[in-house]
Amino acid sequence: MRLNVGCGNHYAEGWTNVDIESNDQVKPDIQASLGNLPAEIQGVTHVYMGHVLEHIDYAEVPGMLRDLWTRCVPRAKVTIVGPDCTRARELHERSQLFGVDLSAVLYGAGRWQNDVHLWECTPELLTDALIASGVQHVREISITDEKLSGWPVTSQVPWQCAVLALAPGEETPS
Repeated sequence: MRLNVGCGNHYAEGWTNVDIESNDQVKPDIQASLGNLPAEIQGVTHVYMGHVLEHIDYAEVPGMLRDLWTRCVPRAKVTIVGPDCTRARELHERSQLFGVDLSAVLYGAGRWQNDVHLWECTPELLTDALIASGVQHVREISITDEKLSGWPVTSQVPWQCAVLALAPGEETPS
């Protein structure tokens, strides 16, 4: 199973799309929150979360991710994309934050009920939360890196960050 957690209005074909919302704009395969995933989510080989974790209280993120890892095969591939609030501020200061309001990047765009950021996302904070959840081989990559090909990344704007990791599990023989 390839899991697209927090799909929002970006449904990814070939992925199991999960979101807490279900409305005219958001049509997930499974309506659930990251903290309350149904038992049917098992055997996950790939986890993608695009602009999800900043909507959850930061202190709760590692525990929710640990629960998610129990549903994954060992060393499932994980990709997290989020706003890089530090980079967004720098771009804003240089008048290079095109097409988006800085407050939407920092605090959420308010497009639907849960579209509010509860903490200012950075690659460092994402990395720390992932490590605290037990993942392995965490590393930041450029939002334009070709390693993101095949993942349901919806845009590659310069104020975003991307982090790759492997879910916990035994080393697989080569």
